[in-house]
Amino acid sequence: MGSQTMLAEMSLLKPLLPIRVKVTCKGKTEVGSRFQKSELIIEDEKGTIIQATLFRDLDTSIEIPLEEGHCYEIKNFVQTPPSECIRLTKNRYHINLNNSSFILEIDPFLKSIF
Repeated sequence: MGSQTMLAEMSLLKPLLPIRVKVTCKGKTEVGSRFQKSELIIEDEKGTIIQATLFRDLDTSIEIPLEEGHCYEIKNFVQTPPSECIRLTKNRYHINLNNSSFILEIDPFLKSIF
């Protein structure tokens, strides 16, 4: 396993390394004429949770199956301060995933507190 960032260690001042997370809740999905937007709650091995939004361009992308209970390594995502009026987690950041995000399903965490 290479270098990774734990969700509690994320900072706008640090370079973003891959994160290894488990999807704990997959919320509503909105579908527009050319896009799909899905809300997720993800959790790392130490139990830190964060809200993530997956934006998918329906014209150019393949299916990205993020399923509840499955673990993933995610690279090439955008970290921002939360902008929603109602935050789903207390984390000071929000993760945005898009067509250029690399999402790889991995084996379940060995020591999981989920």
